[in-house]
Amino acid sequence: MELLRQVISRKVISDATSTATRLADTFESKKENFEHIVSRLKAIPTSRSNLANANDSINKKNLLYQSKITKLNLFGTKMSRFSDKAQKTD
Repeated sequence: MELLRQVISRKVISDATSTATRLADTFESKKENFEHIVSRLKAIPTSRSNLANANDSINKKNLLYQSKITKLNLFGTKMSRFSDKAQKTD
């Protein structure tokens, strides 16, 4: 078990988990900002496709952000579980 303690630092695991959570929160905030922009763009009456293209572009970016949010949250969850198992092993 001493070798495990030397190889695995709980602080490093905790830092990685909190960094993943913080990044996920940052992407969530950006996604919400873009959603607000889309709702405001939809309120502008126009027959041109520029606004529709802008909305599509923003929606694609939001899908990318959501994918990153999901992956970061999953990473954080797995790191927490790993840390719990390591503590139980000690």
